[in-house]
Amino acid sequence: MPGTPLSSHDRDEIHHALVEARDVSWAEIGRRVERHPTTIMREVTANGGRHSYRPATGQRRAVRCRRRPRARRLGEPGELRNRIRNELALGRSPVAIVLDLRAEDVAGRPCVETIYLGASDFGVESWVEE
Repeated sequence: MPGTPLSSHDRDEIHHALVEARDVSWAEIGRRVERHPTTIMREVTANGGRHSYRPATGQRRAVRCRRRPRARRLGEPGELRNRIRNELALGRSPVAIVLDLRAEDVAGRPCVETIYLGASDFGVESWVEE
């Protein structure tokens, strides 16, 4: 499936194609696993090449390189978090809150999307647009 990471099954299919014929084209392998040939080439090149490719090595590398979760900006207690929570509870919109923070030149202010995501953490499900 284009757009999703290669699975261990995809990596096994790539390995089997290379075992059957070392000179098989990237396009042929790509058709077998429904991926772009460049994706296949990068996977094989990064994990040993045509003659030394191992699917388990590729899978371990992919898991290790996956993005680690980041702590939420409003996840830690503080003055800014309390202010945003209180303003959301009063019915202010995230856009209005960000505009006020920008006007006051508050350091480390979050973007609107961060406040939208944090609203559910604060127990605020809806607000009145100003």
